[in-house]
Amino acid sequence: MKHRLRPFPILVALLCAIMLALAFVYLAPTKLGGSTVYSFTYGTSMEPKLHKGDLVVVREGGAPAVGDAVLYNNRDLKQHVLHRVVRIDGDRYALKGDNNAFVDTYEPSKADIVGKLWFTVGGAGNVTGWLGQPKHAAILTGAVALLSLLGTGFKARRRQRRKHTAGTRTATHAHSGAGPVPGQVAQVVGGVLGLVALACALLAAVSYGKSPTRLGDGPALYAQQGVFGYEAQVPAGAVYENGRLTTGQPAYVQVVRSLRVNFDYTVATTARHTLFGTTSLAVEMANGSGWTRTFPLAAKTAFSGDKVRVTGILQLAGLRAIATRLEAVTGQVPDTYTITLRPQVTLSGEVGGTPVKDAFSPPLQLALDRYKLTLPPAGATPDGELQRAHDGPATKRRVANTLSVLGVKLEVQSARRLATVLGLAALAGALGVGLLFLLGLRKADEPARIRARFGHLIVEIMAPRRRFAEHDVMMASFEDLVRVSDRHGRLILHAHEGDRHVYLVEDDGVAYRFEAEGRPERQAPVGLGGPLGGESTADRTPAER
Repeated sequence: MKHRLRPFPILVALLCAIMLALAFVYLAPTKLGGSTVYSFTYGTSMEPKLHKGDLVVVREGGAPAVGDAVLYNNRDLKQHVLHRVVRIDGDRYALKGDNNAFVDTYEPSKADIVGKLWFTVGGAGNVTGWLGQPKHAAILTGAVALLSLLGTGFKARRRQRRKHTAGTRTATHAHSGAGPVPGQVAQVVGGVLGLVALACALLAAVSYGKSPTRLGDGPALYAQQGVFGYEAQVPAGAVYENGRLTTGQPAYVQVVRSLRVNFDYTVATTARHTLFGTTSLAVEMANGSGWTRTFPLAAKTAFSGDKVRVTGILQLAGLRAIATRLEAVTGQVPDTYTITLRPQVTLSGEVGGTPVKDAFSPPLQLALDRYKLTLPPAGATPDGELQRAHDGPATKRRVANTLSVLGVKLEVQSARRLATVLGLAALAGALGVGLLFLLGLRKADEPARIRARFGHLIVEIMAPRRRFAEHDVMMASFEDLVRVSDRHGRLILHAHEGDRHVYLVEDDGVAYRFEAEGRPERQAPVGLGGPLGGESTADRTPAER
């Protein structure tokens, strides 16, 4: 008989095939055509990341970079060594153990590199070594054999629980009793949990293949800061009441002949430091049409320490005189000239043990018209502020590494915990479901077992009134009846009274039967016939007698 295809088992099988294909692509060893190498550590040169007895999984392909841990063939030692790349010199790699104070004397070429470290399994070598001992291997083999014998004995005892009787009545009205059965539910739940466990295994493989931390940018090693200022002594009067011009006030050319400009430079850092360098100051004048002129205000001067002030005298009368001569020659009279103060600081030394070589040259723009020198309006230009700051190089520190799973970013450590906890829970759940199902089958009677395994093939009928066929053939097992049903394309009919269950397949005058004894169930309607298992002549017509 033709069985209706069930989409869920097909989907589960397809997903399992995909998972197995992915597992082969990523985990198959090189001897089986894959690109993964498995090895065990036996030394302490890579501590604290790796320990003796850890399983290391190495992937082939890709050029190693500085910082990668690679497995390479050390031709001097005539063995494979797992160390970290610290330098690349042309086609040669310099490697060093994390726990070693020296660099390996042998520098392998790319041809000597087996692959890069993917992930590790801590202590796996100890487990393998334990299983490799003859005594432990014998214990494991005996346990597997015992479980196999118990399973075989259980199956044999189930087959002995058959009771054969003769006679049956004609089927009356058939109705479908198909529906979800415990066995099918257990298979579905166990399959889903198994897929979850497999997905977690793949996530664990990826997450353990990445380091939980990486070198990232920390806070800046130092910050360079500068503050512009200017001042002048002027006659007290209506313009400057106290006789002093300070930073931020406009400098009127008719009153202020010159300005003292300054730039206060500071290196801000909390680390121990030794610094020195040079400073200078210049001014640039531009008319906005391409003409520029630069004048020195302070010559280059050496300094030491983390702060210095550079000063110069800005002659406003001289700037106006230059502007007047330029306008007379060009005939162009701009509304304003841009006056740019340009300090130049070079910095050397070390901060926190790190060599420093840096420069700092922030400009400050001022506007000069016929009457005054002023700062640009607030927000008119980013250079209009009097304070400047610039961070030095960032410090390096270990930060959490991440990976992307279906577009979601997870920290490697979180992914490891998720894969471990969820995977073990799913695996335990799958094993628990399977165990409960097997225990349930063991405690259940034969009809319950049949329904759990073959419920989708059975059609329930009422108690039959007549014999199905002239000849009965008693089957030794329900599985044999299933094969007959499959061969002849017939339904498997099921009827019961009390604890007696009869399964029938009728074909061409022959009724193939299997009978079983189980717990009493809800009584099937018997108003159309007598009890199962014999003929009642009272129910037969004269012609039948």
